[in-house]
Amino acid sequence: MTVLSGRRRVGKTVLATEFVRRTSHLCLFLSKKSEPLLCQDFLGQIQQAFKIPVIGGYIDRLENNYAILSKFLPIDAKPDGRRIRYRIQDNFLNFWFRFIYRNMLAVETGNFHYIKKRSAQRNSFT
Repeated sequence: MTVLSGRRRVGKTVLATEFVRRTSHLCLFLSKKSEPLLCQDFLGQIQQAFKIPVIGGYIDRLENNYAILSKFLPIDAKPDGRRIRYRIQDNFLNFWFRFIYRNMLAVETGNFHYIKKRSAQRNSFT
């Protein structure tokens, strides 16, 4: 990927077109639009030029493509409100963030007795 920025000049445009002449390429020119509108325009151009679907947002990918996250609304949230929460659906990642990541120092130092004791305390309260 090559990014060429600056004012549009004849020399720079000729250099850029010569550089990408025999390859598949896409030229995106900025205009005086707001950032969301520019991004929307660019996504459309990328989809048309390269014939690939572009999905925006990491959470959207984790939820829809990989089924790692799932949405849920808290009990006291309004159905059309913005208080959406996400839950980890993947068992391995759920285990990782609940036990390993939380106790990373103990894992790295080999203090497995401490981890076993902490997990027993957590399970007794649930």
